[in-house]
Amino acid sequence: MRILKYILSFTIALLFTLSICAEDSSGLQKRKKTSSKATGCEPAKSSTELYVNNVRTLIHTGGDMWWDLKSLPRYEVPAGSGRHLATAGAIWIGGKDNNGQLKLAAQMFRQNGNDYWSGPLIMSGENQASTSKEICRQFDRHFVITKEMVKEFRDWYACSKNPNCDVNKEFPYYTIPDIIMNWPAHGPAGGYDYYLAPFWDADNDGKYDPLKGDFPYFEFINEGITDDPDCLRPRNRMPKLFGDKTLWWVFNDAGNTHTETGATAIGLEIRAQAFAFSTNDEINDMTFYNYNIINRSTYTLHDTYIGIWTDADIGNPNDDYFGCDVERGLGYA
Repeated sequence: MRILKYILSFTIALLFTLSICAEDSSGLQKRKKTSSKATGCEPAKSSTELYVNNVRTLIHTGGDMWWDLKSLPRYEVPAGSGRHLATAGAIWIGGKDNNGQLKLAAQMFRQNGNDYWSGPLIMSGENQASTSKEICRQFDRHFVITKEMVKEFRDWYACSKNPNCDVNKEFPYYTIPDIIMNWPAHGPAGGYDYYLAPFWDADNDGKYDPLKGDFPYFEFINEGITDDPDCLRPRNRMPKLFGDKTLWWVFNDAGNTHTETGATAIGLEIRAQAFAFSTNDEINDMTFYNYNIINRSTYTLHDTYIGIWTDADIGNPNDDYFGCDVERGLGYA
């Protein structure tokens, strides 16, 4: 099986598109040196199927995807055909600290272990860039939502506030979906970031409350619900959700010892989305992945490379050809 390991933002044929936003949370002035502490988190175990168009695939909470965590591929195109175009994939991040020491987080088939664990990291203080077993377990899940679900909620809420709209007539038997009521807009107590998953703050009070009109932040541009022109989010704009169906989750590289690569942890918190659109064009044959990468450590990572490792198998797994278009940042198989 030919495996191409390349570090770049890439698209493979019409299958995969990646967008990455990176942040350094340590600021310009460095605080006292701390190290990412391994806290004994268990490997991420949760998996969710992404299936909204002509692709059916499996996404895991531990940084890897497109396989069943055993040996079988799970990137089926066309959906229902039994034909799979990829055996596995995972995000790779590597760079050097101020002393030139290599820091690396990468995942393949988990044959040696893991470099990623579920959940966010503590932002500052003595336990900066660390987490706990409890937080890892709590966030070992995907938060699955659709744009249509949010649209229906917004329509219901607008009707409920309009004296000329009969909400019982227009929305009989409607109840707010659990995923909207319990959206992970805020991080856990104990030094984690207060703001976590993207949400639209309708009343600008800084708190997520769907009973006041707040909702998981999909854009509705025609209604003025937008603050972000594209996936490459500028620092001064709020993150948003993408796609017609979205899997949102958060993971890190500091929950335990890096046993997949054997490298030193970086101290990264990664807020991820896997999403897809249901369309009548080529996008119906694609899935997309967005990573908001936050450096929770006290040092700046230099000479950093970020990309997706992929094992693409088109038909016979022994005769695949791989290439790249450097100008487009495009990989293909």
